[in-house]
Amino acid sequence: MNETQNRFEYRAFAPGFGLVESRLREWGGQALIRESAEVYLVADGRNDQNIKIRNAQLDIKQLIAEESGFQQWAPLGKWSFPLDQEARQALSDALGLNAELPDSGGRDLDNLIDHFRGNRQVVIVDLFKRRFGFEIGACQAELAEVTVNGAALKTACVESTDLARATELTERLGLSDYPNTSYVEALMRVTGLVR
Repeated sequence: MNETQNRFEYRAFAPGFGLVESRLREWGGQALIRESAEVYLVADGRNDQNIKIRNAQLDIKQLIAEESGFQQWAPLGKWSFPLDQEARQALSDALGLNAELPDSGGRDLDNLIDHFRGNRQVVIVDLFKRRFGFEIGACQAELAEVTVNGAALKTACVESTDLARATELTERLGLSDYPNTSYVEALMRVTGLVR
């Protein structure tokens, strides 16, 4: 799927997904399995910004719309370390901070984490993901095992640029029986930023 296109996403988190998981594996065929260690930056009161570092790249997406129970996220950019001035400004804006991140904070991931250590507005969250990706029709679907700061969760997702097809697949899978919850919202709950 083209990463630059805005996608409609329906994502849920649960201890397990039963029939949803069985249907994904049956209808999606051979899964594409990917593993990644990621760091999310979660800002208090900013559930519309998805900010993560994966494969030494800062990746920011913004929630731009909610329609028919789906969320639509737009990529704002991907930047490699060391972060240039544009990347540091984009990160500060996404976190809702008044000041731009200094050069030293954007040198590498360790410096970035050190910069925000002790900042009560920004929570650093370590994730490990084992993702099983499927293509079903015009949709991408995913089942993932996620470890969040040591706590195990599962997530399932359907996403597509075609809202009608995404809605149909979400309903057929039974995923619509679970509340649509973004990664950011789930991480805010796990870290205690929201109850």
